[in-house]
This record gives sequence, C-alpha cells and structure tokens, in this order.
Amino acid sequence: MNSETYIKNLLHHYQNKQFAKAEELALEMTIKFYDHPLPWKVLGAIFSQTNRKSKAIDANKKALQLAPEDHQTHNNLGVTLQELDRFNEAEESFRKSILLKDDFFEAHNNLGVTLKELGRFNEAVASFKLSILFNNKFEAAHNNLGNMLKKLGKI
Repeated sequence: MNSETYIKNLLHHYQNKQFAKAEELALEMTIKFYDHPLPWKVLGAIFSQTNRKSKAIDANKKALQLAPEDHQTHNNLGVTLQELDRFNEAEESFRKSILLKDDFFEAHNNLGVTLKELGRFNEAVASFKLSILFNNKFEAAHNNLGNMLKKLGKI
C-alpha cells in the first residue's frame, strides 16, 4: 500500500470515529513513512480523545518536528496542554498557531480560554473578540465572550 492509500484509509477511519483501526493504521504509517507528519497528528488527536494525554502531547510534538508550520497541530497541542492545566505551555502553543495563521478563529478562542484560566481577563476578552471577528458564527467564542464580560461586570 502506498502513502496515499494509507492516508485515505486513515482519514476514513478517523472521521468515522473508528479510533482503534485509525490508531493501528497511524502506527503502521509511523514505521513505513516515519517522516510523514499526518499519522503523528492523527495519533495526537486519537490519544487526546481517548484520554491518553501524555501520549497525545508526544505525538503532537513529533508531528511538529516534522511540520513546524502546521498551525492546526500547534492548536491541538495547546488544547491538550490546556486539558492538563498546563496553561503557560498552552498559551505558547496557541500563540504559535496564531502566528502561523492569524485568522485561525479556533486558536484565538482557545487562547482566550487559557488567558481566562491565567487570570488575564482583558486579554481573554480581546482573544474572544478576535475569534468572533474572524468567524462571527462561532458560537463558542460568543458564549465565552459573554461569560467573560459578565465576570468583569460589563453586562
């Protein structure tokens, strides 16, 4: 099987939430196509979704070694770090993601959540507003902004 066939199968299983089969294919790909970042990225997502957070961090870091310009993987890493209450590291990952793609609304929202957890409320508001600016239909950012403004007494 060539790499394109592996990728097609891997994405099919992952998108259909067949995580065991997707993980098996991704692991096989990491051996056959060691320098390809996609199986590492998918492994990071699978490990995160199956509550293996430290493995998710390792897989995302490997994906970033192979593709340091991947804004989505920086964001994914940040989300996992955030889930582990490693907010300073999460902030760094989200900022790298935004540096690579400044209109990445999900990373702006995630950064806002992290900044809120770090007690930097005004910065969080700014991040939520940027998220909405880049996608005004992104409900999570509207919700987060509303909650943050309420917390600040700016109803």
